[in-house]
Amino acid sequence: MEVLPDYDEDSDQEKEGRKKEEDEAAGERTIRPFTFKVEDPSGNSFIEFLGPMSDPKWNMREYQRTREDNVLLGLVSPDEAAATAAVSARNEDGDEEGVEKEGAPDMDEVFVFPGVCSSCSRPLATKMKRVVIPYFKEIIIMSTNCEACGYRDNEVKSSGAMSDRGKRITLKVEDSDDLSRDILKSDSCGLQIPEIDLVLTAGTLGGRFTTIEGILDQVYDELSGKLFASGDAATKEEHATFESFLSKLKDLKTGKKPFTLILDDPLSNSYLQNLYAPDPDPNMVVELYERTKEQNDELGISDMKLEGYEDEEEVGDGHTLETLKEEPEPESR
Repeated sequence: MEVLPDYDEDSDQEKEGRKKEEDEAAGERTIRPFTFKVEDPSGNSFIEFLGPMSDPKWNMREYQRTREDNVLLGLVSPDEAAATAAVSARNEDGDEEGVEKEGAPDMDEVFVFPGVCSSCSRPLATKMKRVVIPYFKEIIIMSTNCEACGYRDNEVKSSGAMSDRGKRITLKVEDSDDLSRDILKSDSCGLQIPEIDLVLTAGTLGGRFTTIEGILDQVYDELSGKLFASGDAATKEEHATFESFLSKLKDLKTGKKPFTLILDDPLSNSYLQNLYAPDPDPNMVVELYERTKEQNDELGISDMKLEGYEDEEEVGDGHTLETLKEEPEPESR
């Protein structure tokens, strides 16, 4: 857990001046702004957001535990962690048995790669399969199942070149046929349902290839199992608000009420099935847009150097250092 101040260390005079300005601007606010950050390897901690999930002051990110985290939580012993680390090192060096190293791969078959479980650090196998989505692009589906601890994970990655522009897809969901549409939500895609103020930022749920009903089921399960409003920490008003939100979400995923689904992917790696393909879908609007500088910075695109990298060397912060060519010294006479 960290408490991060939203200002740098300044002189006493500067602090007093800033405090006076903040007090005048904030009115009744009596504390200085700060950032409260909770990092829990077990995934059992949570900070309540105020109002809808679009609360601009609240953000949540999930990450894979390290071997050290698993040892700290008692999921594996230090000896087991060391053994799996050695296995991973051998696999990275290409020493695993049974892996073809020559010839072109047959992408129509299911490939199996040895790895380590991110939950318990025990050895497991990850399966990978290439799938071509009609009227979209080729994707890679990866499935992981740990027999030791029961951990399961499914990830979807788009293959091919990066798109020059972002894509926003808006769909009017009106019946059960719409709920059965295939949806590919990449890990760079955000999801919104304005009717119930549902906002999922990029990275939430990771990459998923399912149906609209399936992804709403996942959102419902995640929210109903983690938020404070369903436990003893909530007031009656908060509990009622949360129950009302879950009830509205349940109505949407069972097709009782129409709603608007918005996918916003700055990398254009997400997809919604067009039931009228190759003709336009009357209930769907697809917009292409130019990415902003902030989006390029967040995605790491601004730091990519695809041309002229042989003549220049990056030194960080967007600066480059030109390679100097030594010129022969003039001959002395």
